[in-house]
Amino acid sequence: MYQAIAAYADQGFDLIVDGILPYGHPESIADALSTFRLYRLCYVGVHCDLDILEQREKERPDRVTGWASHQFRDLHDRAEYDVEVDTTATSPIVNADRVAEYLILRDDDLGKFMTG
Repeated sequence: MYQAIAAYADQGFDLIVDGILPYGHPESIADALSTFRLYRLCYVGVHCDLDILEQREKERPDRVTGWASHQFRDLHDRAEYDVEVDTTATSPIVNADRVAEYLILRDDDLGKFMTG
């Protein structure tokens, strides 16, 4: 999957990829991040309180019961994010603004583009 994303980037597409890195396999995470080393990557950590995660898990019929609790314990171990958001009580718009603000501060050219 990561090579396919890189292929789109190689063609000049600006991408936002919503997904997780290979869970439970640190060497696979390193390989995935290595695939993107030539690109401007913004690695976003998305957090949420466990009780809310479990509630959301129950509300979504395609989720395996208990997976939220399992991942909650160690999903973010040793992760070094560029920016982090929390979906517990913060709206998607506010969290998106936080990521956009990070990108603007990180990249002067992007900031000039977004502000006109």
